[in-house]
Amino acid sequence: MNVLAMENEKEFLEYVIRFLPGHVYWKDKDGLFLGCNEAQAQTFKLKNPKDIIGTTDFDYYPKEYAAKVVENDKMVMSSRQLQTIEEIAVRPGVGKKIYLSKKIPLIDKKDNIIGVLGISFDITERKQAEEAVQYAKEDAEHENMLNSEFLAQLTHDVTGKKVDKKQPPIKSAEEMRAYLENIIALMPGHVYWQDRNNVFLGCNDLQAKSAGLKSRKDIVGKTNDDMFWKDQASDLNTLNNTVMATGQPHVAEEYAEMVNGPGYYLSHKVPLKDINGEIIGILGVSLDISARKEAEEYLVKAKKHAEEASRAKSQFIANMSHDIRTPLTGLLGMSETLAKRLNDTEEKELANHIVNSGKRLSRLLNEVLEFAALDIAKQEVELTIINIKNLLNDVIHLMTEESKQKNNQLLVNFGEDFPDFIVSNSMRIYRILLNLIGNALRFTKNGKISLEAYIGNQSNSELILVVKDTGIGVPPDKIESIFEPFFKINTSYSENSSGVGLGLHIVNQFAKDLSGKIAVESHLGKGSEFTLTIPLMLPSDDQISAITSKKPKPEPTMSSKTSLDILLVEDDEICQRVAEVMLTELKHRVDIAGSAEEVLMKLEKKYDLILMDIGLPDMDGMELAKKIRSEPGCNQKTYIAALTAHVSKQHKEQFLKAGMDAVLFKPFSVRELQEMLVLQAALES
Repeated sequence: MNVLAMENEKEFLEYVIRFLPGHVYWKDKDGLFLGCNEAQAQTFKLKNPKDIIGTTDFDYYPKEYAAKVVENDKMVMSSRQLQTIEEIAVRPGVGKKIYLSKKIPLIDKKDNIIGVLGISFDITERKQAEEAVQYAKEDAEHENMLNSEFLAQLTHDVTGKKVDKKQPPIKSAEEMRAYLENIIALMPGHVYWQDRNNVFLGCNDLQAKSAGLKSRKDIVGKTNDDMFWKDQASDLNTLNNTVMATGQPHVAEEYAEMVNGPGYYLSHKVPLKDINGEIIGILGVSLDISARKEAEEYLVKAKKHAEEASRAKSQFIANMSHDIRTPLTGLLGMSETLAKRLNDTEEKELANHIVNSGKRLSRLLNEVLEFAALDIAKQEVELTIINIKNLLNDVIHLMTEESKQKNNQLLVNFGEDFPDFIVSNSMRIYRILLNLIGNALRFTKNGKISLEAYIGNQSNSELILVVKDTGIGVPPDKIESIFEPFFKINTSYSENSSGVGLGLHIVNQFAKDLSGKIAVESHLGKGSEFTLTIPLMLPSDDQISAITSKKPKPEPTMSSKTSLDILLVEDDEICQRVAEVMLTELKHRVDIAGSAEEVLMKLEKKYDLILMDIGLPDMDGMELAKKIRSEPGCNQKTYIAALTAHVSKQHKEQFLKAGMDAVLFKPFSVRELQEMLVLQAALES
């Protein structure tokens, strides 16, 4: 063979390997990839299969999963034999996948191990199906056992003899024929057989009874058109003809009107063949599933009603939240302003009580909404790479001011070798810690609260976060109940018992969402310790590098002037007044518009900031923001902040997508408004 021919053959083989189905790859004995096919390259998001050369599994998977793959490769090379292995892989943004991998060691001419060759197939869906089939298999095995007992008893009832494995119970051909006829006659379910023209050749007793026949022999020579179910004859014959045409068994639901009433049947039909293997008709067994069908229809209706009730509840809570937040904005804003203006100590204290009561009501609303979101549907957990140290420090920073008000010391401690980055869900970890530290602050005065973060377990496979306090503690008989929804240790409406008892229930659910758990230890008068344990997943070095090398997006900017020209777009008079008072006391100049029409008239003037209410009477605030952004004018790039009582993540995303730069949720405080005015990005709910 000439060189050109060999080159062509080489190219052909490369082409075949590149487009082989499944994930094909080969590595050296140190785990470095030497090549792969197109499917494997696409899985790793590589532009070309050659880009994999020189990388390792640690460049694509979290450390613990990559280490397991490497361990499997070493086992294959050590055994020097083909191995079939189930492997689990988790990748950020993709989630958990299960692969069936066949791996074989690569051996050179000198019989030295030089690497491993593998092909892997994604069997995630198949694995899930297998689990379902396993349950069905166990049910079938149990049913088969019952059927065996039934047949043994039936043999005894028909022949009067017990089954003896050493001595066949049937001694003559005539006795055998009678035995089989009786077996068929007494079989449960509707048993029947028909020729190629759909003419009945026989049936069992139940089929004859359902057809209104005196004897099962009376069905011979009749067709479905002659039977009580003649109106369904065409549909029944269609399935029969399909079985005979394909030569394959078929299972289908069929509807038929019998003597005893209409019903649904699960029919198993197979081709009936002669001794030469020619198809001469069909053999069918139909089981009455009418009761099950009714139950299924009832469940479907019940599910529909439950979903409708859930949607109605969700809408009611959302509407209630929105309608309460708007007047609550007035309550908090006016009382906060009043508290600042009053000089009399007693009057100032009374005003502060109003402020604190409003804040507690706001927290209660947030808690109820969060619980409702859990109850409606379990949302899929999105795994991303997060800077865990920054997240924990942010939580502590957020709670520091509240801790100082109760003269508490609030600390965070990181264990040795605690990572900067992990793969998890930042929202759930954030909310868990806010709830746990918030509880600790509520029940602790003049004490100490700490957040400890470290890696646990001997294999370093767990992330552990511990919130400790020196507060009042939990009674021993209440420990088992604190994670139940609406549970409160003290039912009095004091500061310690404010809320509806949902915080720890939400914490427990979020921990389960992360495949983790929450444990608690507490001693009355000494304090409590809540421990969150979740699986530790670490990103690869390349993934961390990709995150840290990204340039931060520039923040939207406003004028650097101390006194701003602000357009306040708000149709509620109380909210208008609250925001106007807050802004003027902060030395800003305010114009007010109560409708989109008024806004468009005022936009001839240049503003530093537009505070935009969403629910305007003549145009949605989002549509108005889009209009401002899309049309030329002096305010086309003005900083726009949404004012809204809609606090869900979905709503916030919609506002930002509409062209707004930030979101300020009602009710808002003077401090939150001031933060908005000093260029902070969108406030978190």
